[in-house]
Amino acid sequence: MNDERPPRGGRQTGGAAADRPGVLRETLRAARNLLGRITRDPLLLRLLDVYSRTPSEDREVLVGVLEREVSLRAMSAANARKTSNGVKLGINVTRINPNARLYVRVLEPGPAPPYVSREEMMQVTLRMGRATYLTLSTTEHESDWRAGIRDGLTRLPPHELAALDWVNRQMRELIDEATSSRAAVVNGADGASKLG
Repeated sequence: MNDERPPRGGRQTGGAAADRPGVLRETLRAARNLLGRITRDPLLLRLLDVYSRTPSEDREVLVGVLEREVSLRAMSAANARKTSNGVKLGINVTRINPNARLYVRVLEPGPAPPYVSREEMMQVTLRMGRATYLTLSTTEHESDWRAGIRDGLTRLPPHELAALDWVNRQMRELIDEATSSRAAVVNGADGASKLG
């Protein structure tokens, strides 16, 4: 008569039972290494935080965009204008765009702010001046930027167009004033350097 009883309570016999502590140690070691890698890289922590805060319906698109762009960057770095199959890309990916946007912006009409500070007006003027310079310096044909400005003006409501017209007439006087002030500063500096 065989008195041997089968193992109970999920116990294993032989090599399987002896190997369980080793498997557990390897699992814990892998988890420790992964945790260390994450905590040592602050950018990875930020990336995981952004992903966790991304709406669930947007996550697949977000990851797809990152995968596509990183793959293109790696392909470009490996061979500037060719894929691994020798097919020309026609582009050279050089650096990441810090101003890239994933979400579409839609401007909605709202109540105008009751007051615009001097600081805000200065920032608006700086942005307008720089945008104008970039437009003129990067547009090949004059007709192109004139057409773009014309399209924008036709979309302004009458009261905003009238305000822009008034500012534009005042702007000539203010530009002359700023130019004269800058010239006086330069001339003063030149005179001081000659006296020194």
